[in-house]
Amino acid sequence: MFELTRAFTNGRGDTFDRVWSDFALPALGFSAQAVRVPAADVYETAEEIVVEVDLPGRKQEELQIKVDGDVLTIEAERKAERAQKGDSYQRSERIVGKFARSFTLPANVDSTRTAAKYEAGVLQIRLPKREEAKPRTIKVDVK
Repeated sequence: MFELTRAFTNGRGDTFDRVWSDFALPALGFSAQAVRVPAADVYETAEEIVVEVDLPGRKQEELQIKVDGDVLTIEAERKAERAQKGDSYQRSERIVGKFARSFTLPANVDSTRTAAKYEAGVLQIRLPKREEAKPRTIKVDVK
């Protein structure tokens, strides 16, 4: 139902992502860790589509959520933190920079009523379904 597009991977799915990040990027001299994007879960209920994205350590003002036509895009940027004067990093593995995740939405979503909340490092976006797309029970008249 959803078409998931991941930055740097052409959206071909988990197998392609693993091959790309585990073999192709290191062969090109890039760290696979440097281009990973946050994990996301997408699930559907009778009333809505829910997208949950792990974004630990992000500030709410760093997050940008857009719906353009049938595409939901989540963007964020983490800026590098500066060491205090006299301090030096022994190791720095936290990903910095900009990322974007895009999801193609099904036609039955009413994107005008989209709601988002960010709590405990998890961004949750709720996309209600259009009324005509929700399941209905039809009463049968007996004569």
